[in-house]
Amino acid sequence: MSQARRIAFAASVAWLSRAVAILSALLLIPVLFRHLGKEELGVWLLLGQSWVAMGVLDLGIGPTLTRRIALAKGKSGGDVTVPLSEATKGEIADLFASGARLFIVIAVLTFGVSWTAGYFYLRQIPLVHVSWQSALIAWSVLCVAQAVSLQATVWSNLLIGLGYVGWDLLVNSSISLLTIGFQVGVALSGGGIIGLAIVQAIGTALSRFLLVRLVKKYQPEVYGIRGRWCRHAVSSMAGPAIRCWLTTLGGVLVQQTDQFFIAQSKGAAEIPNYRAAYLICVNLTMIATAVAGSSAPFISQLWQAGCRDQARVLVVRGFRFGLCLLFCLLAGVLVGGRELFMLWLGPGHFAGYPLLILFSVIMVCEAHSFIASTASRATEDEVFAGCYMAAGMLKLLFSYVLLRRFGILGLAAGTLLAEGLTVYWYMTYRALKRLQIPFRYHLRNVLLPSIGVFLLTLTVSFLTRNALGRFGDLSRLASVCFTCGMGFVFAFWFLVISSNQRRKLYTICLNWRRPLPTGGV
Repeated sequence: MSQARRIAFAASVAWLSRAVAILSALLLIPVLFRHLGKEELGVWLLLGQSWVAMGVLDLGIGPTLTRRIALAKGKSGGDVTVPLSEATKGEIADLFASGARLFIVIAVLTFGVSWTAGYFYLRQIPLVHVSWQSALIAWSVLCVAQAVSLQATVWSNLLIGLGYVGWDLLVNSSISLLTIGFQVGVALSGGGIIGLAIVQAIGTALSRFLLVRLVKKYQPEVYGIRGRWCRHAVSSMAGPAIRCWLTTLGGVLVQQTDQFFIAQSKGAAEIPNYRAAYLICVNLTMIATAVAGSSAPFISQLWQAGCRDQARVLVVRGFRFGLCLLFCLLAGVLVGGRELFMLWLGPGHFAGYPLLILFSVIMVCEAHSFIASTASRATEDEVFAGCYMAAGMLKLLFSYVLLRRFGILGLAAGTLLAEGLTVYWYMTYRALKRLQIPFRYHLRNVLLPSIGVFLLTLTVSFLTRNALGRFGDLSRLASVCFTCGMGFVFAFWFLVISSNQRRKLYTICLNWRRPLPTGGV
């Protein structure tokens, strides 16, 4: 498979896998809203989000190991299909062996630290309809699941670093879809949060098992990599890994602490509506940035091989694709928000347009800074720990002050203010400087066209929705979704793909019904 096709395949798989997993997870939410008590639902959302946040306990080893493997492969050449030299094979083998041992230790430490912290925190939450013992059992099961997940991370690091992007996503998204299906059954049968946690743990263990089996069967040269503990490699990763961990920790403080503030000040029953609005926006952002995230190992390989112009092309296309898609998705949410929440969760669960607007602004800035930092960090530029930790500290301060004064709107405003003062501007400045992309070029070729797509899509969607005012919620929402989808198709055709790719696609569309030639292939 050529380099261009490998990159296109990886981006497509990453986007589709992420979209399927996220959309299926969003389908679980209304079932939980309707079949769990309000307090029980709040506790599950609290535990589930805390379980996701435990990923920070990998101490930054995972992203650093992936990048080092990609950089090691880049020493043999910039093409993803280039044969590996013996020196490169030995370096990758030692990195994998060292990472495997590190993740065993990290998995054990993660279970101990997270279970202990959860034990003491759950005893402090005022619970009426859910016993803290049930919450503790569910948390214990989730801690085991996270430990298993961390121990298997090294296989994903190896595959992604070598350029086999998409394998782990296919496995994880498939098992995630299956897990959510069983969780729906548990919720409908009254299994409660303990049943939901057990299904989550089984799904995590199954993902780990299937990933290793697939690698062994279909990529024996990858599975057969054997190395030794390399103290020099581990010590050289220590500095970047710590900075990566601090960056992730700052992001967790910013994005994953709102539920704790709400639980302490207003009770767990107030979490669901706020969390539902946040989940819509953050999941759309994850879908939009999946392609840019999957490009990181290819950027590393091109950068290491000296192919800087090709790396910059990947970065610019990642910006255009991610921002245009997110703008179109958020335009649909802002125009059809009330109908969306009514059909999704039922009456009484729409948190309001002011909160939705705040979340939308946060996610646009978040997506832009994520794409920028991902590209910059792919070149071994791990320098964002300070600004993210500063954002985390400011977030805690602003949340405490603004929540008491303005309620949940103040909580969201605290996130925007904290990151706006630190992360959003610095990540963009640093990434553009590192990648040698002039800001004027970025403004003219990325930001202004993306904003234009948003304004056009928002306006047409709003007019379409109002024109169908006498129809039902489903019809109005469907018209908004169609308009936003066409807006992204327009943006993808004229802004994301090149003129040469447009000609090829146009030719394929013209010839798709032409009969096959006779005489065999």
